[in-house]
Amino acid sequence: MRIKPAKGEFYLSLGDRGEMIAAAYLTEQGYQILDKKVRSPFGELDLVARKRGRIIFVEVKTRSTPQFGLPEEAVDLVKQKQITKLAEWYLQKNKIENASARFDVIALIYDGVSIPQVRHVENAFEAQA
Repeated sequence: MRIKPAKGEFYLSLGDRGEMIAAAYLTEQGYQILDKKVRSPFGELDLVARKRGRIIFVEVKTRSTPQFGLPEEAVDLVKQKQITKLAEWYLQKNKIENASARFDVIALIYDGVSIPQVRHVENAFEAQA
């Protein structure tokens, strides 16, 4: 799905727009955004943030309507395992040792016109083997 941008903006997918909104939301909440759209051999981390010395791996799920389920419901056990593997890879790649980390989900309902509905689920899941 594409969202028609404001004048001067590029077209962004619904997911990309959701990630931008999520990053702005986290910044407003006092988080420092460390990385966005981190690609690896195992997939992609949407956002990596820091707050009070803790590294937070954030999965962003955006839907234009809740008609087919809430966005956060898409973060199933398979997705949790993938995010865990990505987080381990990220920490090793960046030589971050003994870090306190957690996994959050930001769920957005955004139709491209209305004000986005943002739900931040802190500690959404534990690391999965």
